[in-house]
Amino acid sequence: MINLNSLKKLTIRNVGLMKITSNAFSKLKRIESIHLDKNKLTYVPKLNLKGLKKLKSLTFADNKIKKITKPVLVSKSLKILSLARNRVKSISKGSFKSLPKLKLLILASNPMKKMTRENLGVKEDTQLKYGGR
Repeated sequence: MINLNSLKKLTIRNVGLMKITSNAFSKLKRIESIHLDKNKLTYVPKLNLKGLKKLKSLTFADNKIKKITKPVLVSKSLKILSLARNRVKSISKGSFKSLPKLKLLILASNPMKKMTRENLGVKEDTQLKYGGR
């Protein structure tokens, strides 16, 4: 049997993932990065990340996410969040305010207009990456 307690990196890529339960990763206490790229997610799932104190990077690149409504991710350790190459057209005001340590927010290659840091809910030292499409 695999011991998931020591898992540091989890990649679930290109498997047609469409849905994730809120507690899907809650027992991965040592996880540092989660990659959910190239799947069929249409929204950012509400994930319970509070107990994942070592989580630094979370990617949802190359999915089918169209909009981000209200803060669905809460993490005191997350530093990198990628939503690159989705279909994001709109992001609700303050959607990322519950990520106080966020240093890099990647929104590249989405059909959306640039937003201010205040509207996104990120701090001044958070790097924003737009571009593409």
